[in-house]
Amino acid sequence: KRGVQVMKARKPSDPTSWFYQGAIHAVSDEAIAEARLIDPAVDSVDKARFWNRCPHFGAHSADFPIWHRAYIYHFERILRQASGDPTLSLPYWNYTDSTQRTFPRMFANQFDDPAQTVVNPLYDARRELSFMLGLYQLSDRAVSPDDAFNETVFFGSDERSGFAGGVWDSDPNTQGRIESRPHNMMHLAIGGVIDQTAGSMSDVPTAAFDPVFW
Repeated sequence: KRGVQVMKARKPSDPTSWFYQGAIHAVSDEAIAEARLIDPAVDSVDKARFWNRCPHFGAHSADFPIWHRAYIYHFERILRQASGDPTLSLPYWNYTDSTQRTFPRMFANQFDDPAQTVVNPLYDARRELSFMLGLYQLSDRAVSPDDAFNETVFFGSDERSGFAGGVWDSDPNTQGRIESRPHNMMHLAIGGVIDQTAGSMSDVPTAAFDPVFW
């Protein structure tokens, strides 16, 4: 919480800020415009080089697990420095474990004190409210990695097989097994979609700005 709070307090143009790190994954033009209002230095960022870099934008699906591993590795180092705790590591939500199927309470409470004056830096209102309140839990089917783990090769011979995806991946709209489930299922379960409005985790340009993403 301390690390996230420190990162959120930094200017959006700072590469170690919460905004900048989220934007590396993806960011909308509207969010950039809002960031510019509080930090004009946003205009000096080489956006084409550093922002909107995740493989969800037409890159090879097989790049998906590799890219995100490196992304999280470097984020953890920044978060650790911001927290002031050299032993800090990112918490791991093992939702395949049947005892971890509800939303993590550390991220669900809006406030950190009984008087509701201290905002929890891990809270994001743009989530599926019923899930966040603990009214239901994830199903076996939603979190099952079986489709991915049953694949015998990392790169598939076609566009819809293989743990990571097709080795040639000529169609950017296809995905490897691990990206389809449980990855996509978790994003939708947390973000939710009501009519045409998607929560943070349900939409690529906003997903990394929700602390539970990490």
